Amino acid sequence: NQIRRTVDKMFVIFPFEEALLKKEGVNAEFVGHPFIETVKTSMTRDEAMKEFSLNSTKKTIGLMPGSRNSELNFLLNLMISSAEEISKYLKDCQFILPVANTLSSKDIRGRLKSNPLNIKIVEGKSYDVMNCCDFLIIASGSATLEAALLGCPMVIVYKLNWITYWLARVLVKIKLYGLVNIVAREEVVTELIQNKATVKNIATEAVKIMDNSKERENIRSRLLQVRKSLGDPGVLNRVAVGMIEFLREQKKDEKISI
Repeated sequence: NQIRRTVDKMFVIFPFEEALLKKEGVNAEFVGHPFIETVKTSMTRDEAMKEFSLNSTKKTIGLMPGSRNSELNFLLNLMISSAEEISKYLKDCQFILPVANTLSSKDIRGRLKSNPLNIKIVEGKSYDVMNCCDFLIIASGSATLEAALLGCPMVIVYKLNWITYWLARVLVKIKLYGLVNIVAREEVVTELIQNKATVKNIATEAVKIMDNSKERENIRSRLLQVRKSLGDPGVLNRVAVGMIEFLREQKKDEKISI
């Protein structure tokens, strides 16, 4: 209601937003998502494998616990323990962990301690890391959509303080949590939230996908549909042109300057 009263024209980045807002009487237009242009690798997969000292003959699993310290506290040890469990079943695999710019790589190395799995720690270059991976264990957030645009199969995990989680469940009524699934309007990739986010469940999902090349290709195909749904490149230009056109229309009836 506040948006309808205060906004004359709204440019939105998800296709479902346009329908939702128009239904409520808001003049909304879907223009595409800027990730279409910004999510790009800086090197080929082979170049990245060499850059990160990864073995090209092994399957690569990425660990992405999020970009906040609170997420590290809830998810990093869970992901490391899951990697240990996965390595029992998939002998020929390796692990890599890209460090977000908001976090300290020193802190993460300290948490890894002796690092018996030899998890590769990479500062920045998250898109190149994702592009190396056959599978991701990833925290729910915008990174899931970035991974989808790069076509990487994943399992989405998330845990909160129980009080925060309870309040969120009371206030927010949604069936899907991962952004990639929300955009797809279906569970393209498995979500393991709160009490479902266990070492056993994560490892089971990872092994199931890694052992089934057809399933991986099926997921990649569905992720490609997500990418297509986000529109074409040129989002910023379309917004700028749309703003100018809207203001020109307004100028016909109002004394405003463009």
